[in-house]
Amino acid sequence: MILKEILKNIVAKQERVLLCNTTDSFKAEELLASLPDTKLNIKSFYQQGLYIARINDKGFLGDVLYRVK
Repeated sequence: MILKEILKNIVAKQERVLLCNTTDSFKAEELLASLPDTKLNIKSFYQQGLYIARINDKGFLGDVLYRVK
C-alpha cells in the first residue's frame, strides 16, 4: 500500500485523527492536498491508532512518517 491510499482510507472512514511528524500536526485531507506525488507514492504501512511507517525495499518497516495523535 502507498501513503496516498492510506490517507484516502482514513478520509473515507472519517477517522478523527491528527497525524504528526517531528514538528507539526496534520489532518489526512491536508496531507493529501499538500504532499507531492513523490511522497504520496511511498510504500507505507498504517498501524491504526499508532503510526504510518515507510516500508523499505526489503519489505520491512522503516522510518515512522507520521504518528497518530
